[in-house]
Amino acid sequence: AETERSLTGATRTEGPETRGILKESTVSGKVTVGGRERKVNVTGVLVQEVSSAGSAFNERYAALTAKADVVIYEGHSGLGKNINALASNMGATAGKYQLVYLYGCQTLGYLGPAMHDKRIALNGADRDPEGTKFLDVIATGLPAYGDNGRSTLALYRAMLGADSPKTFNDLLGTISSLHLAVVFGEHDNTFAP
Repeated sequence: AETERSLTGATRTEGPETRGILKESTVSGKVTVGGRERKVNVTGVLVQEVSSAGSAFNERYAALTAKADVVIYEGHSGLGKNINALASNMGATAGKYQLVYLYGCQTLGYLGPAMHDKRIALNGADRDPEGTKFLDVIATGLPAYGDNGRSTLALYRAMLGADSPKTFNDLLGTISSLHLAVVFGEHDNTFAP
């Protein structure tokens, strides 16, 4: 509900029924940031289990994430299989910055090099030797139980409130310290608010 309330002219579109995708919904609208009106699309996709959702989900996820500024996953790590499936099927666009938030049990420990390798290949090893120049990741180091979306909502609000930039420490402060959330990839950022 807050997603629609926070956007001007918000509309909701339900995605088509697709094998492996239980529900897809997109809220579109506009927000003013820095005196400029910007279009915002927030798409939620619900699946039973990421690692077994199938090719229709993988293709849809790749297409959505290739143009996304922020990618959020809240769910089971599946002892790594869900996190690996997300990372290996995630879309990317050369030179496009993305923030990825993986909220589940020990997502940091399960995250392999797939997202970073994809960015090295897209951007070139000379420009992006670690695959982090255009990618920052927030992950959990310990078991992370459902938080009713509090940290995700805080991240969403921070993205819309770009006129009052938040630091990664501010964002991490919204996540329970019991989950040992960390940020990596920010060491080569060039943007300064």
